[in-house]
Amino acid sequence: MYLVRGHSNLATQEIFFRAGGLMHISAILDEGTLLSNGALRSMAIERTPGYGRIVIADQRLGANDVLILVNAYGINAALIDAALEARSRGSS
Repeated sequence: MYLVRGHSNLATQEIFFRAGGLMHISAILDEGTLLSNGALRSMAIERTPGYGRIVIADQRLGANDVLILVNAYGINAALIDAALEARSRGSS
C-alpha cells in the first residue's frame, strides 16, 4: 500500500509506519510537496499538471499495489494525475 500526499501531510504521517499496524504502508514523501520546503512552493507544485504522474512513475507502482491519496482539496492537478497514472498501471 502506498500513500501520496501534498499539503495534507499531517494526515498522511499519522497513519504511516505505526507500530502494530495491520498492513504495510510505504509513504511516498515527495520533496516537492513538503511544506518544510515552503508552503507557497508546495501549493504551486500540487497545481502543476503532470507532476503526479512523475511521482507515481518513480515509485514503480503496479497491479498488486493499492494507492491511498490524501489531500485536503482533492482537485489539485498532481493528485488527479497521480490517480490516473496509478490506474493506468493497474493499481487500485
